[in-house]
Amino acid sequence: MQVHHHPHDQGGALVLMDGERRVGELTYYVRDDLRVIDHTWVDPSLRGKGVAGSLMEAVVSLARTQGWKLSATCSYAVWSFDKHPEFGDVCAP
Repeated sequence: MQVHHHPHDQGGALVLMDGERRVGELTYYVRDDLRVIDHTWVDPSLRGKGVAGSLMEAVVSLARTQGWKLSATCSYAVWSFDKHPEFGDVCAP
């Protein structure tokens, strides 16, 4: 499986592909200097198997390389930030 980043002017998406099949997606929008994660989606057949966690790791890695700060309105992303203090370096205060 591969994660592809699809940025656009108002934000972007990280899409997880299994071959030609889209199996997960995380979207964000830009607000001031933040990237706000507003949605995660995982194919029902893969829920509970770490796919959303892989997308969170990918967006955190991208934030680190791009110098972004992240925030979240998506309940999964909020939970993930709370559960993983190691993501704290990219979380907005």
